[in-house]
Amino acid sequence: MNRIRELANQKKISTSEIIKKTGLSKSFIYDVIAENSYPTIPVGWKIARSLGSTLDEVFPDKQ
Repeated sequence: MNRIRELANQKKISTSEIIKKTGLSKSFIYDVIAENSYPTIPVGWKIARSLGSTLDEVFPDKQ
């Protein structure tokens, strides 16, 4: 589970901005949002930083 879309909406950050800030491909970001792909920890950090959030906020534990 991830909260990328939820946090981006709350903070008014577009997917295009996330892509620019992280340097990741559009298709990969959309796959991560849809949970078809899972980022490595360093890539997860890039996504979290692009949202001004922590890794735990973006990718919460499933418990």
